[in-house]
Amino acid sequence: MIRKIAISMVLVAALSGSAVAQHKGFAYGYIGLAGGRDCARCSGPNVHLGGGAERVTRYGLGMGGEAGYLQDSPDGFGTVSINASYHFKMSSARLVPFVTAGGSAIFKDVFKGFEGSFYEGGFNVGGGANYWVRDNVGVRLESRNYKIVGRNIYGFRIGVTFR
Repeated sequence: MIRKIAISMVLVAALSGSAVAQHKGFAYGYIGLAGGRDCARCSGPNVHLGGGAERVTRYGLGMGGEAGYLQDSPDGFGTVSINASYHFKMSSARLVPFVTAGGSAIFKDVFKGFEGSFYEGGFNVGGGANYWVRDNVGVRLESRNYKIVGRNIYGFRIGVTFR
């Protein structure tokens, strides 16, 4: 299953890259820190560190992928998502709000085969904004909600964005 996700991420990146070349859009990446809560277990706040990349056409449509690590108890787990997005065109070129949704998975020790290892899939929805401080550097604020097999993980992210 991990192999399928990796292949899907490569295809999304390749396809979105060709769409950007055709429509003269832009691309950017981000890395940030997030906090939230796993409502299924209500174990308290969590920390989600991750990064990703997205390609956005001049029409505002985007595709992207991200990976991260979510620490929600003494043990944490990996996260991976492939998303579609829409970036709203505003009169100000500095503030660009967006909405996003896609497939997500969480995993732990899937390659080691230890007792307690798992892989679970689901989906995520969210929204936020990029504020471009300079032409190629910005701040990303985002809220994301993950629905993954018996879990409802939500969080708020802040990160640095590059294009």
